[in-house]
Formats: sequence, structure tokens, C-alpha cells
Amino acid sequence: MRRINLHTHTYMCNHGSGTVEDYARAAVASQLEVLGFSEHSPFPDNAYDSSRMRFSQLGDYCSAVRNANELFPDLTIWAGLEIDLRNDLSLAFYEDTYRGEYHFDYLIGGVHFYETDSGIVSPVGGKNGRELSNDQVRLFIEKSIRLMQSGLIDYLAHPDMPAMAFGDWTAEHDAMFKDLIEAAVSLDLPLEINGNGMRRPLKQLSDGGCRYCYPVRRFWELAAENGARAVFGSDAHHPEQVWDHYSEACALADDLGIQLANSQLAEQIASRTATGTRLT
Repeated sequence: MRRINLHTHTYMCNHGSGTVEDYARAAVASQLEVLGFSEHSPFPDNAYDSSRMRFSQLGDYCSAVRNANELFPDLTIWAGLEIDLRNDLSLAFYEDTYRGEYHFDYLIGGVHFYETDSGIVSPVGGKNGRELSNDQVRLFIEKSIRLMQSGLIDYLAHPDMPAMAFGDWTAEHDAMFKDLIEAAVSLDLPLEINGNGMRRPLKQLSDGGCRYCYPVRRFWELAAENGARAVFGSDAHHPEQVWDHYSEACALADDLGIQLANSQLAEQIASRTATGTRLT
């Protein structure tokens, strides 16, 4: 597979480190062909800004990526965002702002919060870091499906991320996550085997075993059984992570008979950009 990574975060996400140039140098050292930046989407009211740039920084972010294109001519560099849907923002806001005003090359989807009657819940650990209930997992899946159906994104990041907030995978999880997988297949959207879940401490299981927080093998067995497409994303938050855990993702995909579609995805994005492979 060509060395293509479209999931990276710089210091601008407020929980990572490194500049665009730092990542580009690391990408060249790792022999990447395409590097995509996918900072978490900021909002006009700067909500959730502890984990994303402020809205006023969008222009600086785009400029930094454009400048890197000039400094690293042998590396294709794209500007993107990892977006969350908010119930109080229309789809037109996302389209007009991120694709229209700022001309991002691509958008990926990643559900990091969802609204409930009792407040905001994080898929990585309930409302206050607690284990997710099945009802909360279902809310994550419903919002993921809405995000895929929006027509905004090129793929869905870390679709099995809630598994870091529960232990044993059950038949109920099979049924719920199958809905997400079937939606991805029907929309022909790839799902991401995510490197960041492999960096986290292993999840302990009731039988004494352990697993990655994510990716979860059982999820990807279901994905393979239902014909889902997959991509690898390192979800790097530091430059040295720009290509790590690729071999583990490949091993999982190969073992289950899933072909990683990074090359096809890059071709799709390149064909959509105004200049073929460069920012407009």
C-alpha cells in the first residue's frame, strides 16, 4: 500500500505537539507520499476548545499547510478537518464554512461528543469518565450514522472508539455496531483502523485477557463479514507518531481479508481538488 496518512493533529488541537513543518519532516523521514492534516473542527462559539483550535485560528492553520506545500515539494500535503456534528448547527454551516470559505481538501468524521437529555457525553468514557452503558453506545452509533449520511465526510474515524469505555464485547454490541457498519457499506464510506487506540493502555477483560482499547478485533470481524472498506489512520498527536502502528493495522486487515483503501481514497480526494493534488 502507498504510504498515505490523512489523520494527524498538531499542537493546534491543544492536546498534541508539533507544527505542520515538524509533521512534514517526520513524514518525509517515514517515506510517506501523502500527508493530510485533520485538526478537530472548531466552532464559531469556540465550544470544546480545550480539544481543538479556536475558530479564529482557521486561517493560520490553512496558511501553515499551504506554506508546507512550498517547503516540501516532494510530499503531497492536504488540509482537512475531523468534524463533529452539533445539533444546533446546520449542515449548510459545515459545507459553506469548511468546504466553501476555507476550501479544505477533505473532511473526515469523528464523533467525540453527543448530546443527551442530561448533558454532553464523551464516547471515551461516559459523561464523567464512567463506563458507557449500552444506551450511550447506541447514541454514539446513531450520531456516527448521521455523520456518514451528511454527505460531508470522506471516511469515519475510529468507529469502535466507545470500546475503550466498556470491557467485554457482547452480543448487544454486535447488533449495535452492525448497524453502523451496514450504514457505511450502503454509503460506500470507509471505516478507519485507528492507530491512537493502540497507543492507549490495554483494556483488561473479565476473563483475564486484554485487548486494544480500539481497534477491536470483533468489530473488524463484523466489518469483514459485511464487506466494509477500511483505511488506516495513525491519528498522530505528535510528529513521531505519523506512521506508527501501520504494521499492526495491516496485520489485522490481512488476517480478516480486508483491503486497506488508502490509495483509492487519496485518488478520490486528488480528483476532487481544483489542482489535482494541491490546495487551491
